[in-house]
Amino acid sequence: MPKSLKLVKGLSNARMRTFVILFGIIIVVGIVIAVSRGKKEPADELSKTPSHTVGVPTNIRGIPGNAVPEQYRELQEQENETKAQEALKKKTAAI
Repeated sequence: MPKSLKLVKGLSNARMRTFVILFGIIIVVGIVIAVSRGKKEPADELSKTPSHTVGVPTNIRGIPGNAVPEQYRELQEQENETKAQEALKKKTAAI
């Protein structure tokens, strides 16, 4: 029996016919929604208005990667060493 006759014979069942119709409606509605959303103008606010930045506060004393006080650097190295030793004991990472 050709495939087209099997399809027609399958659609003679009321449950199968209902399923096919509902599935078809869902597909059509999905396509309509996708097409209508695709035609809309993008809602990208950054493309419409420029971004604005604020000034850097004047009371910042140290910037990461910049020159830091010697005492701070020593304390940081000491803490890193302590965490590394603890990580070796626990067999974990020291981050």
